[in-house]
Amino acid sequence: MSLSYIYWTVHDFTYRGGEGGDNLAEKATASFNLSLTSRTTGVRVRCHWGAGVGVTEYSDGNMIPECVPEGPDPLHSDSVFRLRFNATAKTLGVEQRWVCGDVAGTYS
Repeated sequence: MSLSYIYWTVHDFTYRGGEGGDNLAEKATASFNLSLTSRTTGVRVRCHWGAGVGVTEYSDGNMIPECVPEGPDPLHSDSVFRLRFNATAKTLGVEQRWVCGDVAGTYS
């Protein structure tokens, strides 16, 4: 399944650009949020970034949001997501790591 369904579905993406002329001012007022569903594991996470939510990791021009599960993990996959959003290039990078297991959750 991991080679057949290597896609994610993005839901409720919102981005608010920062104000100000320099990176520090822009980062202080910018924010983005989204929900992401893995078609491989079925896990859905909510990711957010911005000073208002206390998540402001920024690396090489990318905002690095915090992602938290929105529900159960149907395959007991222990999915971990790492996202990168570059507002200037308008790109979203997604990395998902998981443990392969069985549908019943007997093995992991």
